[in-house]
Amino acid sequence: MIKVLRKYNKPILVVGGSLLMVAFLVQPSMKGAGDARAKQVALKVDGRAVKWAEAAESDAERYAMSAFAGPYLGLLGIRDRGHHWYLATQEAERAGFVGGRLDGRSFVPTIARVMTEVGYERQFQGFLQQIMQMPQFQQQFQEQIQKTTEALNAQGREQVRSRTRMSDEEFDRALARLRGLDRMIVSYRFAARLSDKRLLAAVRREYDRAKVDYVFVPADALAKDMPAPDDAALESLFNRYKETPAGAGEFGIGYRFPPRVKFEYLKIDRETIASRVRPDPVEARKRLTASGLKPNATEQEREARKASIENDLRKESVDRILREADQFVRAEILKVTRRLDEDGPYRKLPADWDSTRPDLRKIGAALTEKLAAQIGAENAAASGATPEWLTAKQIQDMPDIGASTLNRGPTTRIPFAAVAMQAREINPAPQIPVQAGVPFTENTEDAKGNRYYFTLTAAAKESAPADWRELRVTLDRDHRRLAAFQKLSADREAYLNASVAAGLDGIVETFKPPADAGPDAKNPLELHSGAVLSRSGFQSGGDPAVNVPAVRESVANLARALDATQKVGEMDPATRSLAVAVPSSLGLFVCRIEGLLPVTIEEYRLLADRMAQQLQMQEQREMGEDPYSYDALMKRLRVELVGKQESDEHETGSPSTPSPPAPGSGAPAN
Repeated sequence: MIKVLRKYNKPILVVGGSLLMVAFLVQPSMKGAGDARAKQVALKVDGRAVKWAEAAESDAERYAMSAFAGPYLGLLGIRDRGHHWYLATQEAERAGFVGGRLDGRSFVPTIARVMTEVGYERQFQGFLQQIMQMPQFQQQFQEQIQKTTEALNAQGREQVRSRTRMSDEEFDRALARLRGLDRMIVSYRFAARLSDKRLLAAVRREYDRAKVDYVFVPADALAKDMPAPDDAALESLFNRYKETPAGAGEFGIGYRFPPRVKFEYLKIDRETIASRVRPDPVEARKRLTASGLKPNATEQEREARKASIENDLRKESVDRILREADQFVRAEILKVTRRLDEDGPYRKLPADWDSTRPDLRKIGAALTEKLAAQIGAENAAASGATPEWLTAKQIQDMPDIGASTLNRGPTTRIPFAAVAMQAREINPAPQIPVQAGVPFTENTEDAKGNRYYFTLTAAAKESAPADWRELRVTLDRDHRRLAAFQKLSADREAYLNASVAAGLDGIVETFKPPADAGPDAKNPLELHSGAVLSRSGFQSGGDPAVNVPAVRESVANLARALDATQKVGEMDPATRSLAVAVPSSLGLFVCRIEGLLPVTIEEYRLLADRMAQQLQMQEQREMGEDPYSYDALMKRLRVELVGKQESDEHETGSPSTPSPPAPGSGAPAN
């Protein structure tokens, strides 16, 4: 090769020199072309020409903020469409909402919180509200916000900067513009100013309270006396409500059930193992000697130190036994599942899998035999199964496994109910690879340290049963309840008149079980005294069956019609009594107002801000179009796109400049 280079060195030099000369001559012309494009007009905003260089800088910012804080842009309504970011940030600049670099940097914790909320909502698919009620999860949530903040300030920031070639100052300026957008849009949404009279009237209308005595007559109290429906009636009822979610609809009747699972599980009882473990006396003596106990220590101090060492040894032994048990269970599961073909993180199941899959009951029996031989614990492992479909809420209400969590790291605790709902058969984007029919090889753990292994034996998305006959008992009950409710609704005036004539306790007495009904028979009705409610809800004494808008509105309207200058107890009972049919609870609410509790000045001061926000949001909804939407900005600012630009329907990048351009380059990226 060297000989060839030496032989043809002159021709190579000539050709190479020629190429260099061409490159030297062409480069300035290419740069000139880029400079020329940068100076061209990309769009006109209210008659002002915007050059391609300025548009490119703005598009780089939009790309950086989308990569850095995508969920936040979505909440503000800023879309990757056209020049939306440029137009909106220009409005924020002109309105004085954009601060400096430090203002942008200090916005990161807020972005982190929003990203954490969005991520958890995506992970738990609607179960987040229930999960957030758990104190340990609230702490985990706050810790995750802190971690996200740190990650954004470190890796996230540097990764986005490296992709966009933005300087620290440029990135902070983009963050400041994002915060300015947030200020501007929030300010607009809550810009309405309410008069004192309007605000006072709204607070009084919503929060003036009434004290009532009431009786709720459920349809169930009459259902047993309704005629039995035939199969045609049951099938018709099923077809009518099969696409209505359970508990929803006009009558609270629905046969489209939420995601649900069946499962079997194996429990390893830590306390049982601990009760059979005996600390090694030789090791205990060694540790006591090495513990630094003073020679003149009292007998009480010596016994306390000895007890502490024995507890540590017992805990170490229990932890070791649980690790060995964990290895045993996993080995028994993998002995079968490792032979299956992989399907990503899942397995392809053969036709005979139901009869050949690992059985947690058999694994539990083998583990029990092993622990009995090892430490004499004959009941440390126990298996169970749920033959009925269970929703996430029903799983949370279960003892033992229902209170367990999947521990991922020192602070992450995922409730078992949320893990079960990660099944690929339910969740379209699961974060945890759970598959129906395949034992989950990780264990969950409860507060006592008990460990659980489970297999989902079945998993179903939100759906109705394929055949109405699966719900025959439920359909028969619901059909009778509907018939009873129709009768209650028809007799509403009769119940109201009875309450005025004989009092509410007279209605309760009507449903008293006969003397020969037996000791277990109970009156389905109960007189509730002194319940306090407003239009917004019950403050005391209410139950879910009557805490509905129809009841609250009716009581509030009747209370407002009463003369507040008179004593309520001296008013005619007919003027302060009402009966309201409650379709959602299938029953009749009968009440008598016994007192009026108007909002006090102190309460008004506490409630005024909240009511103002509610009214402002309501007005925003009624006004319709958001003035900072892409279409509204384009129209209001009389934006003209100049030259050849992509369609405005392009949603994944800016139509006017390819993404991401390099800031400060003087021309859009190619």
